[in-house]
Parts: sequence; structure tokens; C-alpha cells
Amino acid sequence: ERLGVSESAPVAETAQRYYAALLQSRLRTLFECKKQNVYIETQTAFITVYKSSAEHALVLSAGGYDVAGNDLAVDGGWVQRKNPDFIVKFVAASALNGDTLGELLARDGLRETAAAKNGRALLLCESMTDAPQLQTAATLCLAKAMYPDLFADIDAAQAVGQLADEAGAQTGGPWFYPAI
Repeated sequence: ERLGVSESAPVAETAQRYYAALLQSRLRTLFECKKQNVYIETQTAFITVYKSSAEHALVLSAGGYDVAGNDLAVDGGWVQRKNPDFIVKFVAASALNGDTLGELLARDGLRETAAAKNGRALLLCESMTDAPQLQTAATLCLAKAMYPDLFADIDAAQAVGQLADEAGAQTGGPWFYPAI
């Protein structure tokens, strides 16, 4: 009842279906003018993603806009001109830490953006694009980080654990940084 779910609503058969429906229902309430502009970066500095990539789809599914368009190799000046509201970087699990995030936000061109000035960035484990359940987990993490008020009642770590278990993935290591 607290989530606005009807008593007669069908029961979600999987964690993936539950969280996908939750994302869809909550993001539906988001006005277009409130959606975040997001700079997506791969493990390599200043390399973004194709519009056909899983990472691009995750940002769109999380209620964001990918500022990159058709540009793949960019530079600090380009990012600064785009001035994203949020930055997401996909990294190896071993790089999910404060040092990596600090280096990202301090980089020329990025530190001048609204995202860096407001500490609005998230590191996601690159393996979160490997399975549909993990993609849902990444989408949920990104949506919670971008729109904390919409997802205040969601424990991202618990949700990612459930979805990782459902995907048969390792759950011992970190999946995102910082905690959201």
C-alpha cells in the first residue's frame, strides 16, 4: 500500500520484474524538464559510448539524457561545454573507490561541470551490463543516485544483491561507488 500497489496487482515473479516495474512507475512521474543530462564514460578517460550500447540504454532507462550524442572520443573542454548534471563511469570492480571517483571529478574539464561541483557522480562496475538482471540493477542504482527523492525507500545494495543472485553473479564484491 505504501508503494501504491493494488491488493489485486499481480505478484512479480522475479526480482528483475519487480524492480523494472518499480523503475517504470516512478520514473513515469518525472517531468521531462527535471531529467538529468548525463555524461557517460568508459574505463578509458574521455571515451563515451555508442547510442546502441547497453550503457546508453541504462542511462535512458534511469530517466537521464546522454549528452554525448554521436561523439565517442571527447576532451575536457567538450565535457565542460556540455555541463552535465550527472556523471557515470563504468570501471573494473577493483576501481570502485574514492580515489577513482576523486580523480574523475578533479580532471580538467570535468571539475568545472555542475555534476562535479555538486558531487553528482557514480562509478558502476563494468560487469553490470553482462546480464539483464544486472542491467536492471545498474539502472536502479543510477536512478537512485540521480533522483534520490523518488527512490528514498530503496536500499540499492540490497536490490543489487537480489538481482545479482538472480543472475547467478558473484555478490561478494562491490558493484557501485559511492554508497547510495
